[in-house]
Amino acid sequence: MGDERENKVYIPNGGPIVFMDPASLDIFGSHEDNLDNEEEVCFEDLLSDPEYREMLESAMKSGLPAIEQDIFNLYYFQDHTQEEIGKILGVSQRTISYRLSRGICRLKYFIFIDSIDFTQFREDISRYFDALYVNIVIGVISTSSQTLIGDLLGLSQSQVRWRFYKVLQQLPKISKSEPEINISERWNSYYNIMNTAVKKFGIFSETWDSEIDKEEIIPNS
Repeated sequence: MGDERENKVYIPNGGPIVFMDPASLDIFGSHEDNLDNEEEVCFEDLLSDPEYREMLESAMKSGLPAIEQDIFNLYYFQDHTQEEIGKILGVSQRTISYRLSRGICRLKYFIFIDSIDFTQFREDISRYFDALYVNIVIGVISTSSQTLIGDLLGLSQSQVRWRFYKVLQQLPKISKSEPEINISERWNSYYNIMNTAVKKFGIFSETWDSEIDKEEIIPNS
């Protein structure tokens, strides 16, 4: 029987136990990956604000993979330096920097989609597109994954992407055709939401469990 401490990193001072193979972290770092100082300061400012701290802590639990949750906890809540965390986990400082930067991107997108009124969004685009297109758009925005939505709907990734972009291309035309300004502006916001989602494809790729409840992501599909 092997040592039960294998592949476990014990954090000092009563911190969490991280279950991982340290080598799985190091593959993500590169010389170009460094935490942007402005981005870091902005995130720390939000953490210091009680109004946002609880929201960010909740977003961290839901929007970050376990590895990044531990790194964020060590860096932002236990005040370890990136170099110290790298030594604890047996990886380079650049890897920790990359993971922090990547995690902030995930959190920003998680908070972004949490602000979307998906009920209204679904209702509006259902006026112009059938259920399959609607489920693809809502599903891809929510999960950032074309592959996951394709698996849930029995489609290939390219079929999902083609339909997503087809809807995106139609939105400016729909916006111009709407006589009411407020509704037209709402369609413009949908266009911006979908464009943001395009830039964040795959941002949650490490957060989804292998077993997913289809109804949670694509209701009534």
